[in-house]
Amino acid sequence: NALKTSALERDWPALARHDGEVAELLRQLRPVPQALKPAMDHLRQTHLAAQAVARKEAAQLQQKLQQFSEQQEGLRAYQQMENL
Repeated sequence: NALKTSALERDWPALARHDGEVAELLRQLRPVPQALKPAMDHLRQTHLAAQAVARKEAAQLQQKLQQFSEQQEGLRAYQQMENL
């Protein structure tokens, strides 16, 4: 749940930390004991949900950067016209 909570709260440093902790845990649990399969499936689903939130946020930020870049380009063109 910490993965998904961090993603939903947009706490990217915490999300990165939790993701690293999960990755380390998974490395240590090879092979995964049969008794932990349901918990691992839940963890996998939570991880996928956190990734989806992070990807959505990244796409939104990319869109904002693109808009900012276009505005900046327009302002530069306007400034160049004024300097003529």
